[in-house]
Amino acid sequence: MINIKKTYTEYWNNFSEKPKNFIGTSVFLKKLKKSLNKFLGFKISIRVNKNKPQKDEAYVSYPIEKVIKKHRSSLIVNEIYSFLELSNLKYNKSEVEGYVDEFDYVFGKSPIKEHESGFGYNEGVFFYTLLKIINPEIVIVSGVMKGFTTYLIDAATHNDCKIFIYDINFENNMFNSKKATYVNIDITNKIPLIKKKTVALWDDHTSQMDRLKFLQKYHIQYNFFDDDLSFLNIHSDGWPPIPTISALQDIKKGRLAPKH
Repeated sequence: MINIKKTYTEYWNNFSEKPKNFIGTSVFLKKLKKSLNKFLGFKISIRVNKNKPQKDEAYVSYPIEKVIKKHRSSLIVNEIYSFLELSNLKYNKSEVEGYVDEFDYVFGKSPIKEHESGFGYNEGVFFYTLLKIINPEIVIVSGVMKGFTTYLIDAATHNDCKIFIYDINFENNMFNSKKATYVNIDITNKIPLIKKKTVALWDDHTSQMDRLKFLQKYHIQYNFFDDDLSFLNIHSDGWPPIPTISALQDIKKGRLAPKH
């Protein structure tokens, strides 16, 4: 009996799973169990643990047809262009296209395959592309979960770039960069070297208003805020970094309370 759970097409890789014959293994284990019970004189139990670390679907279910992949990438590039047009960053359009294709490869090689409570593909491709454009001398990360963003920073920056990783708990970290210095305290207790081209990623679930004051005080030019939730969706995060940047913008624009 062949157990087929997934669909296979020439356009999409669906879970990288091949049909498996489970009957042979099952019959063998039953015979082994019966023989051991008879030989030992008492019953034994044989169980096979099939639980494996779960991968995000982006690693196991993804497009493989070239036209689909090319169109997907062009849509991503256009979204990045729209963002860049509002910034002061100088960029080359052909290079941006190359960064998106490069990210797709980097993402596929990630040592972290499960991104719950962290960056995924969409956040990652923006972050990776902007890092390539900025080409920073220093990157600061405040808050690390499993290390996926550290992996992206390591891949996107040149060898002389210095990375400073701050967190009060590194027990979930799964990737260590040779470029990085790991600091087991809050960033406010040990300020790193700040250079002109310094990028900071704030992913620490600490008040983004406090972090905004910090980056202004130390003149950190390029800043990325994760979990930037509005008042409408702060309930979706178990530990929202309130007030967030979006919440502060709502207050500034008078959206905090309904008008009468």
